[in-house]
Amino acid sequence: MGSSNPADDTRRDKKKSNKSPHRNKSIDELRERRNRKKAKEAERKKQEEEEMSTMFDEPPPKSPEELRQELDEIKRKLKESKESKVQKLAEMEKNMKETKKELASTFGTEIDGKIKEKQRHDKHHNEIQAGAQKIMAKLREENHGLRATATKFPKQNKELKRTNNAYDRTTQQILMQNDALQQFCDKLQFDQDKLQMSSDIHRDEYIPFYRVEIREKQREVDLEKKIRNIYREAMVKVCKRIMNTRELDLIEIVSELIAEVEGEFNPSFDPSVLFVREDGTKAKDKDSDSDDDSDDDSDDSSSSSSDDSSALESKSDPEDD
Repeated sequence: MGSSNPADDTRRDKKKSNKSPHRNKSIDELRERRNRKKAKEAERKKQEEEEMSTMFDEPPPKSPEELRQELDEIKRKLKESKESKVQKLAEMEKNMKETKKELASTFGTEIDGKIKEKQRHDKHHNEIQAGAQKIMAKLREENHGLRATATKFPKQNKELKRTNNAYDRTTQQILMQNDALQQFCDKLQFDQDKLQMSSDIHRDEYIPFYRVEIREKQREVDLEKKIRNIYREAMVKVCKRIMNTRELDLIEIVSELIAEVEGEFNPSFDPSVLFVREDGTKAKDKDSDSDDDSDDDSDDSSSSSSDDSSALESKSDPEDD
């Protein structure tokens, strides 16, 4: 149901004030009947209270006959009270039905008219309220769209500010990196200039000096090689002469001396290679060869001197090559 209208309330009050005399009379009668019923009910309750008070008072001790009579009296009164209650209830129902009929005859048409008028008013009010609800729904929808747009712009502004700040930070980092790269380029240029200067110094000063020194060292090395070759050839010839003597003690002494001298430069040198014959046997391994002709040994020494010198060179220290 819709809310009440002040204009309807004022009209309702006017109608109440303009009631007919017959209606006022019926209302007064109803009030008098209600008051009489209330008075009767009050008297009845008072009587019941008096009866109950007399029932529960402590009487003096009575005989069984008196008690039986009192019990019968109480039962009779209870029965009468029940009958009176049933009768009163029937009267009340009858009065209620009569009252309903009177009220229906008196106020029925007016109530029906009021109900119909209220239904018309509620229908009109509901129509107005439905139209207002549609307008409000449309306004809410538009307001929601405007709020969404209004909340969207600050977010976009914040996003733009955040992006601009990120771009600024990136720009600062790029500038710092450019400065660092520029410093690194300057350092590289300085190092390159320093290297170029050092290269020029080495090319103009040190390289010619080292070339001259290398040539001098090379000449010294060549001279030392020649001296060693001459020494080895002489040593081979001496060894051949000693081998021709066929004296084993002398051969061992010479071998030890050669090993001491050559061992400083070539520890793996074997001096026995200097005392090898043409058939591949060593002088100290075969004593029976001591009976060979000295002429054959002299010829062998001259022919194998070059071979022994080459063998000595192959067993020499790698630093000599």
